[in-house]
Amino acid sequence: MYPTNKFKKICMIARSLRNAKSPEWWLTINVKIRVAAAVYFIYSILVYWPVILGRRFFWEDFFIKEYPIREFSYYMLAIRHALPFWNPYSWAWEPFLADAQSGFWYPASILQIVAGHILNKTNLPSIIPEGTTICEMSIAALGIFYLLRKEFRVSTAVSLLAGFTFGFGARMVAEQNHVVFVNQLALLPWETLLLMRSWRSWKNAIALGILFGISFLAGQQQVFLFIALFLAFFTAWECMRRRRIAESWSHSLHPLLNFTLAIIVTTGIAAIQLLPLLELTGASGRQHLSYHDASVGSMHPFRFISLFVPKFFGEFPNYLIPKNVDRSNGMWYWEGIFYWGVLAEIVAVFGIIRLWNRRKSANPRARYIGFFVAFSIFAVAYGMGSYGGVQWLFWRFVPIFDHIRMPNRMVWFVWFLGSLATAFGLEELVRNADNLHLYKRYFYWSSAVFIALNALAMTGVFQYFIKPHHYRQDPLVILHSAVASIAVLVFFLLFINRKIAARWLFPCAVLLIVLDLYYVDFTWHRNTLDRETMVAKEAVSKPLLDFKRLHGTDHSKLLLLERKDLKQMDENLGMFLRLPIEFSNDSNGLLADNPLRMVDLFPPVRDSIRRMEIMGVSMTIKPDGREVNDSAALPFVQLYHHWVFAKDRSEESRILNDSSFNFKKTIVLREPPAFRMDTVKGMTDSITLSKYSENELSITVRTSTAGIVFVNDLFYPDWQATVDGKETKIIRAFSSLRAVPVSPGLHHIEMRYESSSFELGWKISAATLIAAIVALSFPRRKRRIT
Repeated sequence: MYPTNKFKKICMIARSLRNAKSPEWWLTINVKIRVAAAVYFIYSILVYWPVILGRRFFWEDFFIKEYPIREFSYYMLAIRHALPFWNPYSWAWEPFLADAQSGFWYPASILQIVAGHILNKTNLPSIIPEGTTICEMSIAALGIFYLLRKEFRVSTAVSLLAGFTFGFGARMVAEQNHVVFVNQLALLPWETLLLMRSWRSWKNAIALGILFGISFLAGQQQVFLFIALFLAFFTAWECMRRRRIAESWSHSLHPLLNFTLAIIVTTGIAAIQLLPLLELTGASGRQHLSYHDASVGSMHPFRFISLFVPKFFGEFPNYLIPKNVDRSNGMWYWEGIFYWGVLAEIVAVFGIIRLWNRRKSANPRARYIGFFVAFSIFAVAYGMGSYGGVQWLFWRFVPIFDHIRMPNRMVWFVWFLGSLATAFGLEELVRNADNLHLYKRYFYWSSAVFIALNALAMTGVFQYFIKPHHYRQDPLVILHSAVASIAVLVFFLLFINRKIAARWLFPCAVLLIVLDLYYVDFTWHRNTLDRETMVAKEAVSKPLLDFKRLHGTDHSKLLLLERKDLKQMDENLGMFLRLPIEFSNDSNGLLADNPLRMVDLFPPVRDSIRRMEIMGVSMTIKPDGREVNDSAALPFVQLYHHWVFAKDRSEESRILNDSSFNFKKTIVLREPPAFRMDTVKGMTDSITLSKYSENELSITVRTSTAGIVFVNDLFYPDWQATVDGKETKIIRAFSSLRAVPVSPGLHHIEMRYESSSFELGWKISAATLIAAIVALSFPRRKRRIT
């Protein structure tokens, strides 16, 4: 039997490998994009096989926020066959579809709903959003591979390795619990690729606009804004570069004009989410953040040690910065991790050093190195927030930047550009192994810095620079990066002293970088308890069953105070059990967690019990599991014949906090009704909730005198009301709830969530997408040869 062609090819590669005299041989390997995709996918399986097999699960915010969002979206679209405009099961997320954090319109999120529907599941299996996130990491790695190969002319073997440093770097893995972040980061290299191509072609500008608009739909508008800033600065740099080499003004401004076209398309594509979001922002804590709030998540200078010691701040749940630390100065430990490998970081700086003197050349790797350095410095200065001063300038003078916080996320671009620089440096090393000797002092000293910092961290010396109660160092957690640093030093010693042939330089580098990242990735903490199991457990708990039995149809609310056995895991439980459950009774606490939530979320009542009674909380489950019933809680609908008018929230606060005020008999309105008050209640007066769903409800009311129909649900401008088919204005009641005035007689009231911003937004998005596809379908005009 003759060997197959594939077997012959393998034999030829093996023979070439054995006979290779120069490390440059590795640069001649042609790795096709489908092969690269397969390599990244296999690596992700090796890292996440416990998740895929259901032995581990994503942790923290994925467990209590991200997955509930996906599951509620699935419930509404696949089960209820309605868009999830409104979420009545948690006060924290009422205008659900207006909130960009939901990421509902992102194509991958829609595919998750389709996948669950195909499987015919009543609940969305957690493996579906987890699996989507894992795939997004491979897409991020593939984006770096393709960007380096096509725009920077880096060899495919080196590009393949650089993809690991971004797609599976510590920052990406640390964000596995924030799906929206991973989505944005996965698209960043592809957006950069289309940006660079858009400087030469208007069609690529349209393609960039489509992709960038889709990334907006993924959620996390702050990250979108940071990426937009990066793309804008990169375009401005290209315009200045062209002008510097004496090109015409029209040619110099061509990238800027095409980028403007891309932003126009982006805005059109994003309109379906953008317009409702702007409406929500106007009613939320994001209207304008104080600088104290905007600088939450500032990158303390000491936190940059994570570039050298990735697990210096520990692992969940025993990390160094406890929750009681001022979050304007400290932050959650994973927010400060930007590690992409000891050898990778050393080689990245080497690449910048090597290309710096050639930055004015036509070499695509060298001509943008100045921008890489300049933007990295800017990213660090901005990311330091209150420690750097740059963020204050943006917060004070640049529109929209007073709506966002967590400046440390700008440092993501150091990692992104560093991954590209790693490829540049490795290409320089492999093409000319003599660079190891020319720069041996740099390689030795840089390795020594890593070793020294890891050694100091393990011995606890840094305890003197951090407050004692912040510091709980575990030397075993740091051991990995210490060993990796020593291995890199040995690597340089062996190759510089020619103890190993130069042709093995690249494969040894691959081994060091991939193993380094693999350990960080695989050991990153994940839950052993999944949300589905916890929900199944809670669904049969006595307090919840009691609440469902007593209040399954009257739409009373349940306050679930933090319990010692579950702690934060109670958050958004109502989204699973389809019960109106809340875990907080303090609007300030909710705003601190997410300023996108509405300001007037709760009535301005100081007494928490009285406040919850007005909000209709009929049962509270205490941390020890005790049930506390409250018969004084207002029902979901009630007919009032007596009302008082308060022109603003301060006057509402004065009335509601008066101990003599009886909220069961008198309703507080923000606007006076158009008729006089008659306090005489008829014997036949009645009110009935005849229909209820997430996005609409119907009420039948009979009253002998003019009255106010109170609905114990949050006020939001997109709720529209009709009385007997005639449009009627909804009035704020008790500052944050709803009320509709009715005249004497029998009336049928309907309330529907009808968003004019959504209606306009989806039409703009559809029109923009159609126009963009038509424009892209035009054939290219061939140049005439003269």
